[in-house]
Amino acid sequence: MTGVEQAAPALAAPRRTFGPLACALLGLAFLAPALVARGLTSDARGYGTHCQLWLPPCTLKTLTGIPCPFCGMTTSFAFIAHGRIREGAATQPVGALLFATTILVGLALLGMAAARRELPDPRPSRWWQVVERVVLCLLLAGWPYQVWRTFH
Repeated sequence: MTGVEQAAPALAAPRRTFGPLACALLGLAFLAPALVARGLTSDARGYGTHCQLWLPPCTLKTLTGIPCPFCGMTTSFAFIAHGRIREGAATQPVGALLFATTILVGLALLGMAAARRELPDPRPSRWWQVVERVVLCLLLAGWPYQVWRTFH
C-alpha cells in the first residue's frame, strides 16, 4: 500500500418514503379535524367548543382568566366547517390558517395516493424544521390577540 489510502465511498442510506396507502391515511388524518368540527356547535363565547369532545376546560383560562395560545382553535374550526369563515377567522386567526392548511394538505395527500405517488419523508429535512418553527411562531403571534379579545 502506498502512504495514501483511499476511503471506500459511503453508501447513502435509502431515503424513507410514504407509499400511496400511507399518503391516503395521512390525508384522512389531516382532514379528520375538519370533519369532527363539522359535527360541533361553535360556542358563542369564542372558546370552549372543545368541551363537546369531553375535554376539560382550558386550565390556564380557568385558573388565571387568561386564554392559552390554543383558546378558540376548536371554535374557529367549527365556525369554518359550517361555512362561517369570517366568524372563524375573527375567533382565532391562526385557527383559520390551520384549518385551510389541513384541508389543502389532506387533499394533496389524497391526490398523491390516487395517483399512486410516493411522498419523501420530510421530517429529517431542514424544510420540516422551518415548518415547525413557523407554526410555533404563528401560535405565539396569535396569543396576544386572544388575550386582547378576552379583555375587550
